[in-house]
Amino acid sequence: MKRGSKLLPLVLWAAALVSLSGCGPSPLLRVTNAAINMGQGLPDEMLNTHLAGIVAFDEMWADEYGRVARNQLYTQGIERGKPEYNLRVVRINLSNTGSALWIAKGELAFPTGAIVPDHMPQLHAGDVVEIRQTASWMSMENFSVTGEGNIVVRVLCYAADSTYKACVDKTPKTGRIAGFGFTNTPFPASVRGYGFTFTPMFDEQGRALRRYPAEQGTRKDTY
Repeated sequence: MKRGSKLLPLVLWAAALVSLSGCGPSPLLRVTNAAINMGQGLPDEMLNTHLAGIVAFDEMWADEYGRVARNQLYTQGIERGKPEYNLRVVRINLSNTGSALWIAKGELAFPTGAIVPDHMPQLHAGDVVEIRQTASWMSMENFSVTGEGNIVVRVLCYAADSTYKACVDKTPKTGRIAGFGFTNTPFPASVRGYGFTFTPMFDEQGRALRRYPAEQGTRKDTY
């Protein structure tokens, strides 16, 4: 995440520790997840609301992410062999509004993920997005059945834009760090309220079923 990393002096406890949890996702990982994350779930104020966060890796098929990212997505309900695995999904870093040990407010990162709607362009590392944040864990479990869970609502800043730094400076902040926090936009009672569609992007072998939409026409969503 080269573009975003200079803006994010965050402590990624979970990213460091989940990498020690075996070779890949397993039920044991879900059992031990709270401990792996130093007990740091999201506070109630960060649930069932819109939050700004930063895309951690270029968007790809879930199976193509690195082991740590796959483990983190697994703890959010993205599991190989389940329909959600072939939807569009991105790993996202949030900033926990709480604090821990010597870590100041805004400097404790929380790794999560979100389903990407069909109409959005391919997302890239460093993009600042607004997400519907619903739960600390298993936030996308059974999304293909219930239609409810974490989703990307809009792109606030594109990392590839020449105006990226100026754009990020105008986004919400948690503590001193921009690109994270409450967007304070209306929060529909259901994902259905957005009018988005979510259909499989990949087949069981990870082959793309269609092209990503072009970015043209989406920039109106940015700051």
